[in-house]
Amino acid sequence: YSIPQEAAMKAGLHLADGVNPLQLESYVKYMAIATGVHWEEYRVTLPALRTGSQAKDNAGEIPDAEL
Repeated sequence: YSIPQEAAMKAGLHLADGVNPLQLESYVKYMAIATGVHWEEYRVTLPALRTGSQAKDNAGEIPDAEL
């Protein structure tokens, strides 16, 4: 569900999702608004996955591409 880091680097893209154990709360809240994925508590992934299955957890969410 994400562009591999090395592919993003080669294309000059900055990733705004993925797995990161250290997260700024303001960024997590921003990603919740931008992705439409509700944020309740710390999750290692952005956007948050409750069960680890993106298809199951975030299937109905529509991200705001402008954000």
